[in-house]
Amino acid sequence: MRVSREQAARNRERVVAAAAKLFRSKGIDATGVDAVMAEAGLTHGSFYKMFASKEDLVAESCKAVSIQGTPRWLEGDASIETLGGFVANYLCREHLDSPDRGCILAALAADGGRREGPVRAELDRAFARFLGDLGRTAESIDPRRKDRWALAAASLLVGALVLARTVEDRNRSLDILDAARDAVLSLAAAAAAA
Repeated sequence: MRVSREQAARNRERVVAAAAKLFRSKGIDATGVDAVMAEAGLTHGSFYKMFASKEDLVAESCKAVSIQGTPRWLEGDASIETLGGFVANYLCREHLDSPDRGCILAALAADGGRREGPVRAELDRAFARFLGDLGRTAESIDPRRKDRWALAAASLLVGALVLARTVEDRNRSLDILDAARDAVLSLAAAAAAA
């Protein structure tokens, strides 16, 4: 049976969303096309009508996640428009426990570093967006120092989330998040005072 263009577009969106979830939770290499299609509720055979390759799907799913912007993990007072809110939002328990819905950089940086072409390019664009979002929260930092500060702060944020998800001890995971939160805010205060 032939599907309409609208249905084909909706099916493609479902596949991209399913892939983004699975790639972030299980990794790129550990997630096969068959698992993505099953998650999307579609047959494996329809994959190649939508995508030229798995790499094309990976790149498109990275793009879809990164253009959504920084997700809000905390409800209430923590505005992601302020540095404290951005950091609290990023380094929270909910984000720690939800890699399938979390930051594409924390989930796929290691996988992306092993790839060339469109996947790596999309992750690079995601990093640039992340730096921009983070930099906008640090209004008190001199613009001449802000880029360098943002690189260090982003490295602390993403690295802390990766490590916190890696260790087995839950208390240690939370300590990593707390230490990174303190370090990012201390770096910001030092950069603002310089």
